[in-house]
Amino acid sequence: MPRLLALAFLLALAAASPSPAAQPERPSFAMVGYATVDALGVAGTTGGSGGTEVTVTTGQELRDAIYNNRSNEPLTIYVEGMLTYTAEEKIYVKERSNISIIGVGSDAGLDHVGLAIVRASNVVVRNLTIRYVDRGDKDAILINASHHIWVDHCDLHSDRDHGKDYYDGLVDINHGSDYVTVSWTRFHDHYKTSLVGNSDNTGDEDQGHLTVTYHHNGFERTNSRLPSVRFGSAHVFNNLYEDAETAISSRMGACVRVEANAFSDVRTPILTDQSRATGAVDLLDNDFGGVSVVTTPACVLDVPYVYDDVLQTAADAAEAIRQYAGVGQIGARATAAEAPPAGLALRVGPNPTAGPAALWLTLPEAVTVSADVVDVLGRRVRTVVEAAPLAAGAHRIEVDLGGLAPGLYSVVARLGGRVETRRVTVVR
Repeated sequence: MPRLLALAFLLALAAASPSPAAQPERPSFAMVGYATVDALGVAGTTGGSGGTEVTVTTGQELRDAIYNNRSNEPLTIYVEGMLTYTAEEKIYVKERSNISIIGVGSDAGLDHVGLAIVRASNVVVRNLTIRYVDRGDKDAILINASHHIWVDHCDLHSDRDHGKDYYDGLVDINHGSDYVTVSWTRFHDHYKTSLVGNSDNTGDEDQGHLTVTYHHNGFERTNSRLPSVRFGSAHVFNNLYEDAETAISSRMGACVRVEANAFSDVRTPILTDQSRATGAVDLLDNDFGGVSVVTTPACVLDVPYVYDDVLQTAADAAEAIRQYAGVGQIGARATAAEAPPAGLALRVGPNPTAGPAALWLTLPEAVTVSADVVDVLGRRVRTVVEAAPLAAGAHRIEVDLGGLAPGLYSVVARLGGRVETRRVTVVR
């Protein structure tokens, strides 16, 4: 009898003891958003993937590697250490294309000098710390008149010991730039954080442009412009805002879809009246931390890409951002898009096709697979396979594209927690 009582006591104690808090599952860091869209003669954003690789350890070496790539052949530049550069006001990616600039480890980037992407295309910037940019235009990352840009897993900051005009933006996107994604980046200790459209008077070049996605970014102790958007179309989803005066501002006819974001200690999460013409918002499933927000003018933004596989609740996104945003998360030699697991292969063919096609998969391990065909607006037009458990090895799955209008489509495959996309052209 005493043994039974002791056993009952131990079982009751185990049941009453709190279990360790579950850690959020490591998410996919594959590119999502406007940077993935095929447009302007560019098939999504790949940066320097598949091309020459170089490593730089000084600001001059970084500047020279970019400048000397006049042929615009794919080039990946790995940055080691915190670099300085004083020969010019900024390090420019100017009139260059097909470049990735990727930091190695968790202590690589630029100190007191910013990066300017000007009249460029297909540029990837990942895993860099850029801080205390107090020279030139004082922007950490400036994107002007450029398209297909991906800023991912960076740490961008200054300080708030100076006045709000001592520094400028951390990521500013201006002059008709298009197809930009900013993801998994920490913005912190700053005043004027991220501006999309730099003036009320630039409608001639900005209307119909400035297409930008912000997702899974953390904004901490950032005063305002999180982002501030003029004229453009911005999709702001699954971001975390902590300790800010104002957050998202839509101005001058912009439409901003604000979706599943978490706010804490933010006095005014949404603004629409900061210019001579209002902007509009499309608000979905946000946690504004108990603060009342403006909901008008309202708009509906239909984004031309698939993102439902990475969309989280506001609470889940907040936890993922706290653990996985910023530098040191993507490995020492990450390429333009997160490298697939060893042994994974996926292709669609024939391509182009008049209708019949197949999806070939080689899986390194057993996984549940779903796949759909989507059009250029991200609308599902065919279901290929739904939640099918597949063993490790090679598989062939029929893809029926018959009856679809000629044009470009994507096969979006969900492999467990990973998303892979392959493009296919339908002809007649």
